[in-house]
Formats: sequence, structure tokens, C-alpha cells
Amino acid sequence: MKKILDEKCKLFGKINIIDLLVVVAILVLIFASIIKFENASEQMTSDKTIEYTVEVVGIRQPSVDAIKKKLEGITELETEKELGNVVDVKVTPTKELVHLNDGSYKEVELVNKYTALLTIEVSGTETKDNYYTSTGKKLIVGESISLYNDYVVSYGNVKSVKVIEK
Repeated sequence: MKKILDEKCKLFGKINIIDLLVVVAILVLIFASIIKFENASEQMTSDKTIEYTVEVVGIRQPSVDAIKKKLEGITELETEKELGNVVDVKVTPTKELVHLNDGSYKEVELVNKYTALLTIEVSGTETKDNYYTSTGKKLIVGESISLYNDYVVSYGNVKSVKVIEK
């Protein structure tokens, strides 16, 4: 009867045990990589319509009018990536907390200053954790974003991001 390992550390006298362990390790890595990338591709869905809101605070009426003047093709100023089309603009007077002499606070409207809540739609991609526009811009709630069209440059904060069904 033959031994499993001979004096030269070969299995059944034919295969070196270290070579076998290296081949098994490589096969395990290949198998793990295949499983990981299959799961990653299942988590990503493309060609979605993404709706997000941006709040622009403290702008004057001419800026509000300029935003409403051209609603298509809003871009980000720094990267010049398209951010989508504005589908709704809600304008309210900007309010600010003012510290009073008695130590209390009071919310007051600022004169000739407005807050615009822009609803923007763009085609893009949804992953398990993130949203991306079709131009690759990652949309993050709370992120400061620069908005640019032919008439105005404004800065706002992303308030919400979601996929909508059309």
C-alpha cells in the first residue's frame, strides 16, 4: 500500500503538496471574484429617471426669474456636467432667526430675499447606495451644488434624491 505523502512531500508520489495548495488558492480567488462581480452587477440598475430637490437660499427676485427663464439643461458650474431639467420651482420668502436683546430668538422674513426649492429630473443610474446622473455626477443629500444656466449661477443644497416611475 502506498503512502499518501512520500519522503519528497508528494501526494501519492506524483503531486507536490505546495503546488496543489497554490492551485487551490488561485481557484478559490477566481471563484470569489466571479461571485462578487455577479452580485455587484445585480445591484446596479440603469436608465432610471432620478428626481432630486435642491434648495437655493437667499437669492433675489432677478435670480428666481433667471432660473425660471431656462429650465432645461441646468449644469454644474465647476464640472460643466449636466444636472437635468428643472420641472418645478417653489419660491418662498427667506426666513432667518434673529437674536433679540432679551435673549430670545424670532424668525423674520428677509427683505427681497427668496428661497427656491427646485425639483430636477435627470436620467441616471441607481446603485445599492448611490445615485448618479447619466454624466456621472454623484447625487448626495446634503451636498452643496452649483447650478448654472445661460442666465444665472446659484448655489444650493441637495435636499432629497429618489427614483421615479414614468
